Amino acid sequence: MPGPLQLGRIVWADIADANGVRKLRPAVIVTPSDRITSVAPLEVIAVTSRVPEPLPNDHVLLPCAG
Repeated sequence: MPGPLQLGRIVWADIADANGVRKLRPAVIVTPSDRITSVAPLEVIAVTSRVPEPLPNDHVLLPCAG
C-alpha cells in the first residue's frame, strides 16, 4: 500500500497537456504536507520525458539515474 500524500511524493494524476488532452501522468506533489487534506485539491507539477530544446523558462531538467 502506498504511503501518505506529502510534499515531494511522486503520484499519478489526471493532467491535461497544452492541447487539453487529459491522461494519467506522473507528477510531483508541491502542496506543503501540512496543507494536504481529503477535500482540498493538490498542487502538482507534471513530469515528462519529452524535453524541448532549448529548454523553456517554465521547465526544470531533472537528473536521470542510470
